[in-house]
Amino acid sequence: MEFVKSDTTYNAYCPMLTVMLGTGARCGELVGLTWDDVDMEKKEIHIRRTLVYKDYGDGLKLHVSTPKTKSGIRTIPMSDGVYNAFAQQKELNSLLGKDKNRFEVEGLQDFVFITRNGRPLLMCSVNKILSNIAKAVNAQGQEETFPDISAHTMRHTFCTRMAENGMDIKVLQYLMGHANINITMQVYNHIADSSRIEKELARINALAVDF
Repeated sequence: MEFVKSDTTYNAYCPMLTVMLGTGARCGELVGLTWDDVDMEKKEIHIRRTLVYKDYGDGLKLHVSTPKTKSGIRTIPMSDGVYNAFAQQKELNSLLGKDKNRFEVEGLQDFVFITRNGRPLLMCSVNKILSNIAKAVNAQGQEETFPDISAHTMRHTFCTRMAENGMDIKVLQYLMGHANINITMQVYNHIADSSRIEKELARINALAVDF
């Protein structure tokens, strides 16, 4: 994120990446957001759909899809950072004239994250952007290689950070849109186990036990 903020090529994606890291939304949910789903007054994001690029017998094109389960339909509160990111994105769309071309997908228009011609970003495009950012970071010649990342990496990072900070697991399950709490528990237990190990080692060290 520090690289993205300072880079003239990729800084336009800073608001989108901030929303990804601050909500844990699936990539299809992210690109399917319209401004009607973003309530700036109440600071809420309404996840209602997924946008997919598939051929359902009518040619390869964008389609609106409903979440697979009821838990996928949810309202995510905005943090201050996410709120500011949406405000920046709206200003950016207007500044570049992106919002003048109202591209429509099955009756929906006014998408939040769009290309220069006003079309909503594709999921593959988001992943390509993230991959290119990782390559650009590595091109700086730093000692440690930055791993390739995807939209799922961003979603998993959100889940991990919330678990690390002790968020109620049921709340985390809701925010992630997981139908089965076992999926949330896989991340939660991993963090909890790591924490327990560290605490036990610290306790043993405090006792000055000689192995």
